[in-house]
Amino acid sequence: MKLRVLKAKAWFALAITISAACHANDMVVTVTDQKGKPLEGAVVYVTGAGSMSAESTTHVMNQKDEKFTPYVLAISKGDKVVFHNGDGIAHHVYSLSNALKLNTVIPGGNDSETFEITAPGIIAIGCNIHDNMAAFVHVAPNSNTAVTGPDGTVTIDVPDGSNMVSAWHHRMPKKEAISTSFEGSEASLTLRVRPDRGNPQERRRDRRKY
Repeated sequence: MKLRVLKAKAWFALAITISAACHANDMVVTVTDQKGKPLEGAVVYVTGAGSMSAESTTHVMNQKDEKFTPYVLAISKGDKVVFHNGDGIAHHVYSLSNALKLNTVIPGGNDSETFEITAPGIIAIGCNIHDNMAAFVHVAPNSNTAVTGPDGTVTIDVPDGSNMVSAWHHRMPKKEAISTSFEGSEASLTLRVRPDRGNPQERRRDRRKY
């Protein structure tokens, strides 16, 4: 009986060691524009030998007051997306992006079908009925992705072995993400972006309900 107990303790210790070795560390990533100002809404993700791959997650892109929310949604390859129409009118959601081609009508108060995203990339989304409606879904190659807040920073999980951090913003002239190597618990990237003219969904002047 004592031998069995010792074996059990040894296995428990080994399990803790393996878990600790695979455990992700927190890293604070700061993203600024070419003038050094904090860049809100930048998608950040890490890559490298230790990048994790998690179970699929289902994300919801809302449509309310003729706007997509969030304007930028960060997901991972293999995740799923559902569009929820919270308005009392129909929306015709479309996308010509390689990662997801969309052409679907969603009646008011309804959900779309669930779309599985199987490839990384940038999905630009619009509404054929309301031209002001627009959004982006950024699909990272792994599960280590997040979006910066108003201060241009985000805390992200970094598994041991990861050595590159990348950032993308919808105002970048070129759509490719900018990447840099990192060490330690902090990293910073500078992105060259176009002038901020605000969320284009706020510029609508025609308020007809159709």
